[in-house]
Amino acid sequence: MTMVLSLPRGGEAAPRDFGIGVTLGSPMGLTVLQNMDETSAVQAAFEWNIYNPFVAQADYLFKEGAPFANLSAEYGKPWLYYGLGGRYEWGERNISVTGPYFHSEKGRLALRFPVGIQYYLPKAPFDAFFEAAPMVSLWRSTTLDLTMALGLRFNL
Repeated sequence: MTMVLSLPRGGEAAPRDFGIGVTLGSPMGLTVLQNMDETSAVQAAFEWNIYNPFVAQADYLFKEGAPFANLSAEYGKPWLYYGLGGRYEWGERNISVTGPYFHSEKGRLALRFPVGIQYYLPKAPFDAFFEAAPMVSLWRSTTLDLTMALGLRFNL
């Protein structure tokens, strides 16, 4: 079986097909992204920690060149994205903004609406991203929530 690495050539910062990396925020853990074509992608993220025993989420994303996307390739390639996805949390969930935990529930299913910016680094097989995702819980409780994440992925 042959694996082909799709690295940028001549200073380009073009999207690669597949990326794997880490995300900080919510969720905090592993992230993967599969570009379907130049304007769409599928991403997933997984978390396991003492406050949310396990979180899995997946999104279908629509990507557009950022308003400043006409930058020279030597400065990288920015993308704005938005999409629709889902998130499932297993186990007890504790929520706290600043102080002691004030709410707890046993798992939930939520509909996500991620919006973010992704930046392919020039001359390197990495992309960095920041996203915010409003969520609507559909199971166990009907609540509105917001998650945010910052991440870095290695692209193959």
